[in-house]
Amino acid sequence: MHKQFKKKISFLWKLGRYNKPEGALLLFLPCAWGLFLSGEFTIIKLKFLVLFFIGAFVMRGAGCTINDIVDVKIDRRVQRTKSRPLASRKISKSTAFFFFNLSTIFRFISSSELVTDCNFPKFRYYTLCFFISIY
Repeated sequence: MHKQFKKKISFLWKLGRYNKPEGALLLFLPCAWGLFLSGEFTIIKLKFLVLFFIGAFVMRGAGCTINDIVDVKIDRRVQRTKSRPLASRKISKSTAFFFFNLSTIFRFISSSELVTDCNFPKFRYYTLCFFISIY
């Protein structure tokens, strides 16, 4: 059972293309560039940088997974993509859907923290303005 679990994890690793990080880095670099251009570097920006890095890898994995789910019939016919885990039937479509859903849930959890950190000062300002206008 332990060997089967280890094999399935390695197939999911390949399904999300985590063994080839170039695409995720291409997603991450514009985020990092924009963050560095926005002013001086602070601890909060370091937190955003880490969240962007994790988000780039997670969402690239989710994108590759949904692409493989949709193109599974085509991938089985193409020489370059025959060896992908879903095309070679090493994992099932339901496992791939579970992995996709898990990735998107993880992304929503991490981005909700990001949205909260970004919007809290605005909410505080608007709330303060609202109460001042009532008073």
